[in-house]
Order: sequence, then structure tokens, then C-alpha cells
Amino acid sequence: MNTQQEKERVGFSLGRRGFTLLELLTVMAIMLLLMGMTLGTYYGFTRSAGMQGATSNLRATLYEARQFAVTHRRRTHVLFWRDGTNSHYVACMEDGHAAQSTAPNSMWLIADYPMKWDQVRLEKQEIFNLTATNTGIIITNGADRLTATNEATGQPVLWNSSDRYGWALQAQSHLPEGITFEDALHAPNAPQEVIFKSDGTTLLDTGYYAIRLWEQYSTRPAQKYVVVRSMTGQIQVRDDLPP
Repeated sequence: MNTQQEKERVGFSLGRRGFTLLELLTVMAIMLLLMGMTLGTYYGFTRSAGMQGATSNLRATLYEARQFAVTHRRRTHVLFWRDGTNSHYVACMEDGHAAQSTAPNSMWLIADYPMKWDQVRLEKQEIFNLTATNTGIIITNGADRLTATNEATGQPVLWNSSDRYGWALQAQSHLPEGITFEDALHAPNAPQEVIFKSDGTTLLDTGYYAIRLWEQYSTRPAQKYVVVRSMTGQIQVRDDLPP
């Protein structure tokens, strides 16, 4: 093979090693399409998982509150509230009422089920006003009674005389980011507190409690309903309200 033929062969081989601009754009378009499909599937999966986790956790809290009421023969409350950051709920055991003390700007908590306060470590435990559904309250021991202090301000709590209070049965729970709730029967308010009696039924005589969970930042928000039947205390997760 002469020199000219060798140069032509080498040049031909080198020319076939690259890609044209059209080929590169085609490959990039395919990659972007695949990425979009993958991200869409991942987003749908995370949405579904978030909603499923939120409804499962809420149902478990309601179930545990009901079981505690039946087992311990004590009325229990599940409280709901929203603030600027999230949606929250907690289960409480009803225990007593508030009473004004003789000292100015202070109050006592009178237990329906007396106990030796000095034998129980109660500092920093949360206590909730079940009458006014106030939250975020801590307590300090004081002889045979307790005095309450607001966790945010550090000032004594001045509840109304005979307001009912209760201890949190567990740590506060929070809905996943982007998911909130409302009272399905009285929207757009936060859900009505669910109260279980010692026989497992609820304080409502008829009907049911209905808590709607939904996605805040979606044009087509996914939603679920957690329903508590009044006469039986049965707890259901549904896609719609009962008939």
C-alpha cells in the first residue's frame, strides 16, 4: 500500500470516531426523557409513601388512645392543632381539673386520681388543657399539688377554674412536610378532638369524627379520610366520607 492510500485509510478511520451534533442532541433528548420519567415515578412514590405513613400513624395513635381508655378505665383525648410550621396531634389521659391557688398569678392542678407528687418525677412533662385545647405546657412539682408554667413564655399558666387537664400518653406527632389535616365535617378548621370513653365508644352520641388529610402544594392533591365511629369507636382509613 502506497503512502497516499495509507493516509486516506487513516483519515477515513479518524473521521468515523466522532459524533455529529444531531447525534449528540438525540442522545441528550433521550437521556432527559428517561430522567423525567424516573423523577415522575419517584415523586409519585414519595407522595404515596408520605400519605400512607401519615394516615397509618394517625390511625395508630387513635387506636392506642382507645385501648388505653378501655384498659385503664380512663377517658382519653386526641388533640389536633396547626401552626405556621406543621400539623400536630397528641393523645392525652384525662386526669383532673385546675383550681386557683391562694398565691397571686398561679394555679394548682387537682388530680381526680390522687397520687404522691413528691414520689414521681414530673418535671418537664407536658400537660394539656383539655377544655381550651391549649398545648405546649410543662409542669413543676409543688408539695401535694402541681403548678403549671407556659413553656414558651416561662410565665405561670392561668387556666379557668375547673378546666380539665391531661397528661400526654406519648410524644407529640407531626404530619410529614406538605401534608396537613382539617375537620372534614367543619372545614377548614383543625380536626375536632376525639374523646374516647372507658367503654371504647366516643363522647359523640351519633355520627362520627372525620379527619381529612391532604397535600397542600399540589394541583391535584391526594387525600385520605380517617373516620372514628361514635357508637363503636371503630377507626377506619377511607378514600371518601361514609354515606
